[in-house]
Amino acid sequence: MSCQYRYDGNKCKKLNDVCIAMYWCDKIMGWKEISRAKEVCKYMSDEMIDVPKGYTKVEFVRHGKLYINMDGVVRPYDNPFDDIPQYVKVKKIKNGYKFEK
Repeated sequence: MSCQYRYDGNKCKKLNDVCIAMYWCDKIMGWKEISRAKEVCKYMSDEMIDVPKGYTKVEFVRHGKLYINMDGVVRPYDNPFDDIPQYVKVKKIKNGYKFEK
């Protein structure tokens, strides 16, 4: 996986410092990404979610509501799922919207 903010092997444009998701590997004599990179780096985890075509990214969840970016505006919607999805498929119906995983 490659981060859009990383340059020169292990430098981070966001932190203006060394990337916290990289380590030096003596075996290859170069920088490698740690296995938990998405968990460690908040910039990588936000930017690197691959949203399938036709789906919309869930920006965040608060008080049981999904905050979804629709037409450039982030609005809250009740979460119809038992878990918190990273993205949903939005279908417009007569009295609002329907969400599918």
